[in-house]
Amino acid sequence: YYWQWSLQPDWSYFDHPPLVAWSIGLTTTVFGQTGLGIKAAAVAWSLGWNLLWARLILDLFASRTLAFWSLLAINLTVVYEALGTGPTPDAPLLFGWVGALWGVWRATASGRLPWWLAAGGFAGLAMLGKCSAVLLLPVVLLFLALSPAQRHWLRRPGPYLALLVAALMFTPVLWWNAQHEWASFAFQ
Repeated sequence: YYWQWSLQPDWSYFDHPPLVAWSIGLTTTVFGQTGLGIKAAAVAWSLGWNLLWARLILDLFASRTLAFWSLLAINLTVVYEALGTGPTPDAPLLFGWVGALWGVWRATASGRLPWWLAAGGFAGLAMLGKCSAVLLLPVVLLFLALSPAQRHWLRRPGPYLALLVAALMFTPVLWWNAQHEWASFAFQ
C-alpha cells in the first residue's frame, strides 16, 4: 500500500501524511524495488528511534544498564517488531515522537533555544509520519503548564518557535488537504 504511494510521490495522501511513502521511495532507490528496499525504511526509522530512546534514557538517568534493559524490553514486544519491520506510518511517528520528547527534555534541562528548535523539528517529522502526532502538542503544553519548575517556559519564545517549526514542516499535508477539500482531515 505505502510502497504504491512511493511510486507516485505527492505532498500527502488520503489517509496518511507522506513521510512513509517518501522514505520508502528513498530506500527503494538505494536498495531496489524489493522487499528489502521497501522494509529498509521502517528498519532505518526504528534504528533511529532506538538510538534516540537510548540517548533520552542516558540523559534522564545516566544509566547504561537502564538504557540497555529498556531497549531490550521495547525490542522484545510484538508491537515493536511489527512496527520495526513493516513499512507503516508508525515508524516515522515513533522516531519523531521520541525525538521530540528528547528535544523538550534537553531544552528544559539546558535552557538552550536550539533544543527547542530540534524538538519542533522532531515533532514536525512525527506529524509528517502520522496525524496523531498532533497529540504531542497538548502533552508538552501540559508538561510545561503543570510543572512549576517548567512553567516559566510559557513566557519564553522557545516552545512557540518549536511549534512554528513543527507547523512549517507540516505544511505539505496542509497544502495537499487544501487542494483536496480537506479530505484526509475529514477522513481522520
